[in-house]
Amino acid sequence: MVDVRSLRVRDEVKNLRYEPAVDLGDLVKGNAPIFIQDPAEFFSRTHLTDSMKELVIKAFMNLLGLKAETIGGKRYTVSSNLILLPSDLGGGKTHSLILLYHVFKLVRDSHDKESVISKLRILDNDIADFVDGNWDLIKNMSLNLVVIDCKYSDLAPSPVRPIEIGGRRVKTLWGYLGYELGRYDIVKISDERETAPYADDVSKLLNGSRALVLIDEIGRYYDQSGLEPTKISAFLMNLAEALSKYNVSEVAVVISIPYEVRGGGAEAKAGMEYVHRPELIRAINEVLSRPSVEIIKPVGRRDLAEILRKRIFAHKKNELKKFFNELVSREFNREYPAQVRRILDDRSFWREAEETYPFHPMFLNVLEKLAYRLPYLQRTRDAIKIAVQTVLALKEGLFDALEDEINLIMPHHIPLFVSEVLDETILRNAPDEYRVFYLILRSNVVVPENLGNLKKLSKEEFYERVMSRALKSLKEDEAKLGLKLASNIWLHSLVGLGLPMNMGEFPTTADLIYSVSPTEQDAKGVLGILRSVLPQLIVHGDPESDSAKWFFTIIPSVEELIEILKKNVTDEMAKNKLAELLESGLIGRRGRGRPPKGYKEESVFAGYAVVKNAATIPKEILDSRDPALIVFADKISKDELFKVLKGRNNIVVLAPHVEGMGEEEKLAPEDIAGIRELAGLRGKTVWDSLLEILKYYVATESIREENLRAFLGEKVVKGDEEYLKELLNLLKTKVESKKDYYYIHSWNMINRCYRKVYYYRLGQIRFEEGLSLESDKPILPLVEEFLREKELIPYEFKGENIISIVKDYLGKNPKEEPIKVGELWNFILSTDKANVPIIRYRDFIGAVEDLVKSLDYAIRVKGKLLWKPIFKSKEEADALDEGNKLLEKVREHLTRIKASWDDVELVYWEKVFDEWLIRETESIPSDKIIKVKDRSGQVFDIRDIKFDVKNVIKSGKLFYEEKKYLVELNYELPDDILEDKEYEVAGEVIVKNYENEFLVKLQPDEGLSVEPSEFKGKSPLPIKFRLKAGRAGNYRIKVEVYGNGSILDSRIISVSVKGEWIEEEITIGEEGEAVEEDAKLVSIRVNDVVGLPSITRVAKVYPGKIRGSLSVSGKAVSVSFNVDTTDPKVFELLWSPINSILRNMKEASALVDIEYSPEGELELRDVAKLLVSTKGLKFKVKKKASRR
Repeated sequence: MVDVRSLRVRDEVKNLRYEPAVDLGDLVKGNAPIFIQDPAEFFSRTHLTDSMKELVIKAFMNLLGLKAETIGGKRYTVSSNLILLPSDLGGGKTHSLILLYHVFKLVRDSHDKESVISKLRILDNDIADFVDGNWDLIKNMSLNLVVIDCKYSDLAPSPVRPIEIGGRRVKTLWGYLGYELGRYDIVKISDERETAPYADDVSKLLNGSRALVLIDEIGRYYDQSGLEPTKISAFLMNLAEALSKYNVSEVAVVISIPYEVRGGGAEAKAGMEYVHRPELIRAINEVLSRPSVEIIKPVGRRDLAEILRKRIFAHKKNELKKFFNELVSREFNREYPAQVRRILDDRSFWREAEETYPFHPMFLNVLEKLAYRLPYLQRTRDAIKIAVQTVLALKEGLFDALEDEINLIMPHHIPLFVSEVLDETILRNAPDEYRVFYLILRSNVVVPENLGNLKKLSKEEFYERVMSRALKSLKEDEAKLGLKLASNIWLHSLVGLGLPMNMGEFPTTADLIYSVSPTEQDAKGVLGILRSVLPQLIVHGDPESDSAKWFFTIIPSVEELIEILKKNVTDEMAKNKLAELLESGLIGRRGRGRPPKGYKEESVFAGYAVVKNAATIPKEILDSRDPALIVFADKISKDELFKVLKGRNNIVVLAPHVEGMGEEEKLAPEDIAGIRELAGLRGKTVWDSLLEILKYYVATESIREENLRAFLGEKVVKGDEEYLKELLNLLKTKVESKKDYYYIHSWNMINRCYRKVYYYRLGQIRFEEGLSLESDKPILPLVEEFLREKELIPYEFKGENIISIVKDYLGKNPKEEPIKVGELWNFILSTDKANVPIIRYRDFIGAVEDLVKSLDYAIRVKGKLLWKPIFKSKEEADALDEGNKLLEKVREHLTRIKASWDDVELVYWEKVFDEWLIRETESIPSDKIIKVKDRSGQVFDIRDIKFDVKNVIKSGKLFYEEKKYLVELNYELPDDILEDKEYEVAGEVIVKNYENEFLVKLQPDEGLSVEPSEFKGKSPLPIKFRLKAGRAGNYRIKVEVYGNGSILDSRIISVSVKGEWIEEEITIGEEGEAVEEDAKLVSIRVNDVVGLPSITRVAKVYPGKIRGSLSVSGKAVSVSFNVDTTDPKVFELLWSPINSILRNMKEASALVDIEYSPEGELELRDVAKLLVSTKGLKFKVKKKASRR
């Protein structure tokens, strides 16, 4: 007969690789160990459960478009192309995905049919036969494989960790899926905008893709991707809808989910509800609600024995069967005590043991309880780990001091005395209520020691150092059996937490006898001894009966103490706590004294208050001119809220409920799932549940050390003081844990209550619904961002927004009536006639300043008119921005006269132009003149501007120029000058302060002739010349005056020549008011990049020539083009990289000189309709002379 210590184990088990620490991503990247990477090796160590087999077959059926097949005598039908693999931690999901990956990749990539079928037979004959029968069909399909492992950014890109592939920046799961399937364009916009694609787009993406899509660790994507959980949930729901509602074929999508599925819904393992974001389980339940979604649980409890045998031992099944038969032959005729034989017979021990050998059936029972009931353990993975640790402990001789012969692996062989086993597995990550069992273990069972020391112990040293003090007092045989029984009791007590309410988890007398059988010892008698020597051992029921329950007592329940204290917590105390939480939430005081991630000090809300009723709202909040947030820590009536908000458009309110505005929201089942304290509130309101959880929070915060000491004194029998001290410390830790627990649940319920933001508009209370508050983020920026998304708070407020308010809400024309800044602000604050935005006063004034800087509006304040600045020199005019200069001048004036922006009137510039011009020209210093530099760079004396005076001055820059010699030019032109006719003009030139002879040169524009063009003499110098123009138009004659070889001054004579047609250069305003009827377009010149798209659009409709130059320069790059083309597409291609550089380089600048000339005559009004923007455009046009 074979002793279990002599059984051979796999090499990976020897190296402590219990369950390979690999995952799907490791396999795909080639980083997995060989026994995972090699398909045949992986198949040999895989116990193929019925569910895994069903998964493989249904995935291939989906790809082949098969709805029903009989394979190996079993009928398989598929109802959906979406398969979910549900299980809590360690439930075989990843192993199943790796299995499916290997089978699929093996079949897809190999052309050696015989080799593939041979390897598949290692796994399962039915799967091999199925692939064999469909080989040609599969190989003709060009199958795709997409693996998404959310633990790896390169297999699951996100906004936090995007990936660059194929020249694209992919940021989402759906973007990655689209790229891998060669259908990225379908989801391109959704990927770039980080929004979930619609169900019909998902259907297009997957239908006919011939792809197997494997998605693992989706919960991690919720936690780490940086995407809003609602967007990931929307993708999963749309995926489920696409695969159930639409006619999708030739695709199989398999997703692992970290939950169990019971009764059609996902359910988190007890204690693990907060491992992932709560949105995940909600999304999974939405997916499960879709019709016909396939649910395949990879591993069941019945599979555990076979999995352990395959993973741990290097023996084939028939070898193990032979060893078991040898054991039966030897043990069958052995005499056992009557109680032992009866229990073995009642439980069909030998038949059960044949299925579980070399494990005792009770070992698997205990292992299942540990792995499936302890919330912090992973099911299959930790079950394997504990089994491996047990087998290795046996093989290393750690139990030699207790047993000479070991025929079966029993529950008590779990090496509780090895510190590493407790720390790395059984108590790893255990909450405090479980860690107290370490103290119970030391007091009642064994004293854990590290593995290295244990290996050195002799038999005598083992008894002395490892056995608990209580067991060492027994006889050797009784102590040995006592340790085995106590180990069993301890393991069950750990699962049931030692609480009477969990009595079903604890072993009966019969269970304990069975767990150490077959045995020739008196187990029942030893149990009687243990009752008297183990300090924390409790027996429930008659100790002599087979049905008595045995367990160790645990730490007194803190929950019980909280329940007692909670009875004294009133609603008012709960509301006070709510106000405290909201107050801390508003200013971001969370965590350990540090503002949370994403917190920003500046907010649109200048004031805020948390109050329980309207009477306690601070006056400064109600009177605030800036936006303010009021948060009510109690319900409020509609009438009260109306009084608060009426006439205060900048105040918004959060309240748990407004009585008189709809029914209170009721609790949903998912709101109370896993929350024991709310279980009795089904059917109640969300507000009721918030108050209830707050009462628990208040009760927990009131617990002091004296409460705990008194509670311990009532619950714990006096004994070891060190034990009591450690118990007290554990209780304190538990209280802190419960505080965190109630804090989180309080904020969860706060979020459920405070979903609406109330405000006043158009004479009534309104609200926006959908606000989401989070415990780790301050409230003010959350509310601000929410209201921005709802377009109540604008992302920016500019001058154009002021103009819109004046036009749309006040019904005034700002070009005709002045804008009174103070009155307009009061209108925004208090009107009930308009849907005005929520803005800060400084943002409003910033918009006013925008209008000032645009020079479209002059400023009148207390009788003073301020408009276009006149710079001190041309150099200053070139260097400074005139809008900023005007704004600076206005601010200085307001400060000087002690006025505010509320005293300002904005007046459209054309309304005050004449008044302003007269004032400025009358106040010119005697030694200076005012010059105008127009947009083309030409400089004129302001006195010489005769054409389009307003627009030339408005669009140009004004500056003073000092003159030692002032030139006056006096002349008279004929009233009408016609084309092709000659006229004589007489005048004189006067140069003040200059007595010498000077020279006058006349330089006319092209198309105008002047004879003679030079005159010489002293001041006053008479001039007489003839002029003639070949065609109508507006011309200029530049008059330059020279003295002593240098220019003294230059002036302009403006000449308007009439004829049938006249050519001139004009600009068009953004509103198109300058477009004239019958004007013909000659050309368009562009000097700003903003105008380039307009040129492209016009040239696409009306063929013509585009010529000129375009350049961009910055710190890191300099690019220039010379353009001469008739193809607008060529120009568009050249423009695209320029535009990209300008958008991506903050300090880049552009120089533009482009001219478009159409092939024929075009109506200007037709061209104007195509313009994207008129900024930077000058139009050369021909107009009938009669229109002038």
